[in-house]
Amino acid sequence: MIRFLTSIALTKRNLQRYFGGNPPLQKEDMGDVKSYLFGGILKNWREFIFYLKTRHPILQPTFFSLFGFFNIQLAGKEQVKEWGAILSQATEILFDSNDDNPFFGSDNHHWMNPRNFSIDDGKLKMLDYGSKYTQKTIRSHGSIIIADFNPSYKYNEERYLEKYLAYKARRKI
Repeated sequence: MIRFLTSIALTKRNLQRYFGGNPPLQKEDMGDVKSYLFGGILKNWREFIFYLKTRHPILQPTFFSLFGFFNIQLAGKEQVKEWGAILSQATEILFDSNDDNPFFGSDNHHWMNPRNFSIDDGKLKMLDYGSKYTQKTIRSHGSIIIADFNPSYKYNEERYLEKYLAYKARRKI
C-alpha cells in the first residue's frame, strides 16, 4: 500500500505553530510566514533526496516526489504506541555502544513521537525523515540503533540510569 504525503499537512502544522499551536519547534522550523508555508515542501523534497542517496535500512522507502509537493512512500503501520519508547531504547543502545555522543541534541522531539516510526518484520522503520537534524542523527547513529533494536522493549528507569552511569564511568565524564 502506498501512502501519499502532501506538503499540505506539513504546511497546516507549520501554520498552527505560527498562529499559536503547541507542537515543539526546532531551529529550522522558525522563520517568517514564507518558511512556514514552504517548509513542508522543502522537507518532503529533502526526505526523497536523502532516501535516494543513502537507502539506509532504517528509512521507510520514499519512491517518488513531485518536487516536494507530495511524496509517494511505502506505507508503514504505526505499531509503536508509547511516547518516548524509541528515544529511550535508542539512547540505551548508544550507551552500550562505543559511540562518542549517544545523545540526539536538536532531534530529541522527532525520536520521541511514535507516529514517526513503524515496525516492519521486527525492524524499526522511520516514516518522517525530512529534517536535517533527523538525517544527521540517522547518518551518525542509525546503523547502531537498528542492529540492536528490540520491538518488545519496555522502558525501565533503573536500567536506563544504570546504563547512563556506566557510560559516564567509561567516558570519565
